[in-house]
Amino acid sequence: CNGTKLLGIDTATLNYEQTICYAMEHSLKFSDIVIPSKFENIDILPSSERLFDFNKNVSGSARQSFLLHPVFEDEALDNYDLVIIDTNPSPDSLFQSAIAISHYYLVPTPAENDVIDGLATVFKNAETIKKYLNPKLTFLGCSIQKFDKDSPAQVQNERILRKISKETKMPLFENIIPFSKAVFSASNAHTPLINYLKNSPISKSYLALAGEIKPLLKGGRIGRQQAQFQIKKKRFE
Repeated sequence: CNGTKLLGIDTATLNYEQTICYAMEHSLKFSDIVIPSKFENIDILPSSERLFDFNKNVSGSARQSFLLHPVFEDEALDNYDLVIIDTNPSPDSLFQSAIAISHYYLVPTPAENDVIDGLATVFKNAETIKKYLNPKLTFLGCSIQKFDKDSPAQVQNERILRKISKETKMPLFENIIPFSKAVFSASNAHTPLINYLKNSPISKSYLALAGEIKPLLKGGRIGRQQAQFQIKKKRFE
């Protein structure tokens, strides 16, 4: 829903039949619902608030991990270099379906005290889906987000994350995304951040992060060579 609004698409003018939720309910194709945004080279699959109810209704059903397969089994995808699926980390039907259909996944994380518990859970759930449903799934790495360099706690936690990354071989991107009010301003303007404030520190940070990610996406499902790592649930010490 947020992405739909951000890219200048008025959800009030959309028919429910144009949304990703309707597509999953009726096994429609990507090309049946994709619409262009007002920004060059960016198309979107619109969403609606009914997606949350749909997610609850299919939970526990036989298709809960395959909601997106009929949608993305479409030759129209050959026209795109990249398809981004944004989900929350909760192990619900949408998360399972997104991981089951994806080539890669990336985990954004704040530098907070309880982050290790969250990371351990996300990795466990994603790797379970990889084992049984999507063996070619590739983990790209973690990205530290909403970072406040003036917070001693976050600075310390960032150092601990780096240490954990080194000890466990967990991929962690070098570029950090800072906290910025520009994100909210861009959202209110219904404009991608890069278009809204291209030369702002946060825009430059995202571009730098994209520079780290891009070389890992060469080819169909190459990604970075997978290192074996395990993050145990524990608090920062």
